[in-house]
Amino acid sequence: MLDNVERDIDKVLNRKVDFKFPCIDASRQVRLLRCSSSAATGLVYTLEVVPLERLHRKHYRALSYIWGSCHTTSDARQILIDGQEFYVRRNLHDFLAAARSRREGGLFFIDAICINQLDVEERQCQIREMTQVYRCADEVISWLGVPGRAQSSNLRALSRAKMHDSVNWTADQRAGFKYLSYHQYWRRVWVVQEVLLASHVTIWCGSSSFPLNLFGGQPNPFHGATSNCSYYGRPTAASKVLPRLQSPASKIITHRLRYVPSPLLCPLGHGTKVDTMESLLRDLRVPITSINIYQSHLPDLLYQLIRIFGSLECTDPRDKVYGFLGILNERSRAMIMPDYGKDIKHAYYQALKVGLQEMYDEIGLSAFFTSVDEQPAVYQYHEHLRDVFEIEHDEALAMLRQVLGELNLYNRLMEDILELELLEQLPWKGTKVKFLPGIDIYELASRGEPAVPSGLLFRYHERQQRCISKL
Repeated sequence: MLDNVERDIDKVLNRKVDFKFPCIDASRQVRLLRCSSSAATGLVYTLEVVPLERLHRKHYRALSYIWGSCHTTSDARQILIDGQEFYVRRNLHDFLAAARSRREGGLFFIDAICINQLDVEERQCQIREMTQVYRCADEVISWLGVPGRAQSSNLRALSRAKMHDSVNWTADQRAGFKYLSYHQYWRRVWVVQEVLLASHVTIWCGSSSFPLNLFGGQPNPFHGATSNCSYYGRPTAASKVLPRLQSPASKIITHRLRYVPSPLLCPLGHGTKVDTMESLLRDLRVPITSINIYQSHLPDLLYQLIRIFGSLECTDPRDKVYGFLGILNERSRAMIMPDYGKDIKHAYYQALKVGLQEMYDEIGLSAFFTSVDEQPAVYQYHEHLRDVFEIEHDEALAMLRQVLGELNLYNRLMEDILELELLEQLPWKGTKVKFLPGIDIYELASRGEPAVPSGLLFRYHERQQRCISKL
């Protein structure tokens, strides 16, 4: 979404023509682009200001697309908005042309047009409102650009295929599906929240359109055999092979899908059935459960998102934090303030601090302790984040020490360990206990010694164990 102004010709040209945006309060309002038909000039573009609190009442569509580079004048295209010259990049211009050929009008949210990209403060403020913008849209259009001639033929064949009968697809249909699944669009950071926040997504690729469930609407046949589900139905990290086999499209689209098995009535379970062996075997092959799929609205945690999607691409590395704000839980989102005036190290620091806080709240002591063969989750996250932001080892380690100190995790860790030790040493807490004779418990009440190996409580347990062994 955000690029370097000095390198981008479209921004240089828009600054030069001094395009005048309708004024907005970036924390309370948003601009939408209205595309209207005109017999003389085709589509006419105008900008409208809409309060965020009334956005859910508006009928509009939001665009999700790749910006692309714009380093030469040949990469920029001129359009007229409110009668003024405005420059957009080639891929966005191709979308506007496709919408015109499809006779698609109405209101659209397109970040390159609706947000003043020359105003840093407005950009930073509007980023925090993308949750509402994409969630309230009637439809999100995923624009994959204009394909080449060979792929256009494959996509036309795919559009005629039965979506859930892939076994019988032709070679052209399979080639079209592969082209969509591995398109560069799915390797972009911003796509994750734009797709996951949408109530309805349609994929546009040239003149062809496809539903989103083309990629993730059917249950994975290996799902039950390769992964477990958490309390919320989210697949756990038990399977380390399956994610590597997913296409970039499927990895994003299925991220929030939840699989709930429902039992089916089995005729063999109601008594003895006398029939031929062939018939009995056929009945055994009938599924005894069905899989219901739904999209979870449970917000994500930053450390999990960076682990899964941290390798995705973006023009500005800071977007590997800010590009996920829309799908984070409220607590994590409140801790992150987008600031493009600071360097990448600040974004790394924010991601490290929020991620470690989430991790400790989510898995507690397990974040610091693990098996002999693996590093603790805290250090795995630190190293992965360091590589994502390309921070030098010594600098990253210094910031890790700083964040651990600011979060007071060491003292919290010691308190939790002590609490566990006390629970282990006081198994009778809350119950009536009959103490063995010869053990003086009263001196423990007058001496509040800590539960450590050198303390009186520890020695008391040793004496108790010796008494038990003599029984």
